[in-house]
Amino acid sequence: MCKKLGLLIFSIILYARCHCQLPGEQALPTLFLGPSNTCPSECVAAVRPCDCYTDGFIDCARKQLVNIPSTLPNCAKLINLQHNNITNISVFDFQSIRNADDLKLSFNKITQLPAGAFTHMPNLTKLYITNNLITNIEECTFQGLKSLEFLYMENNLISSIASEAFIGLFKLNTLSLMGNRLSTFNPK
Repeated sequence: MCKKLGLLIFSIILYARCHCQLPGEQALPTLFLGPSNTCPSECVAAVRPCDCYTDGFIDCARKQLVNIPSTLPNCAKLINLQHNNITNISVFDFQSIRNADDLKLSFNKITQLPAGAFTHMPNLTKLYITNNLITNIEECTFQGLKSLEFLYMENNLISSIASEAFIGLFKLNTLSLMGNRLSTFNPK
């Protein structure tokens, strides 16, 4: 009886860790029995070659990626794509990751950020794009990031920023542009 109860509780915990709660759906109770290093197998299979940890942490750092993985699950909360060889970002790369609140793209080879690149990430509060090769920021690049509070773009090659690049970032608290080549900056 105790083994069956223990297995049931363990199953509930694993299900709750990577199960996205739908609007109107009642949350499952979680019983914490200690740290867990991995998510259930259905999440692990979805994020290969990345690693899936508890609480929606997807770690894709140092995987020699050249593109954003197309298999990132919607349950992802923190996505670490640092220290890869990613050069381009498409407006479609993050369309299935609406629940993420922290995105790390630092130490890649990203050269530009297209307008609306992060439109599908309305819950994003922190965005790290440091140490890349970005030369300019276009209008509407950060369109749709209504929850963004911290934007770090240090140590790029940014020389120009469109006057309406930051339109709609009403919650932006920190904008860091140190180590760039900016000569003038006139945000609206």
